[in-house]
Amino acid sequence: MTSLRDREPDRRVQRAETARRNGGPRSEAVPEDLIAEFEHTKEAKQVQRLADARIVDRLRSTEFDDTTSDWKEFATALVEYGYAVLVAWGVTGELGIKVSLHGGLGRGRMPVSLRLGEDDS
Repeated sequence: MTSLRDREPDRRVQRAETARRNGGPRSEAVPEDLIAEFEHTKEAKQVQRLADARIVDRLRSTEFDDTTSDWKEFATALVEYGYAVLVAWGVTGELGIKVSLHGGLGRGRMPVSLRLGEDDS
């Protein structure tokens, strides 16, 4: 069993990581290499799952109403994340690889997953 004192470094790393993700000030008390090392631990994954569960609970409490500020904040974060990923994939060439793995985009050809069925409009 770990004492509260033993867990304190984890909390500092978590706070620094949260600040880094939110574009806030970084804590000079926690070196970047320690944060990077923490990101891939079982504890970091647990922290992320708990944070994700809290987000889902907040959205569920409003029945996923897309007019609430919580939903708008969540949707904005998803769009920003998705945009950043697509830009990174475009710069590194990963986007072309992923497209080609799914059959590519030939002239006038649309991926099967994007084709509308009879019931879609």
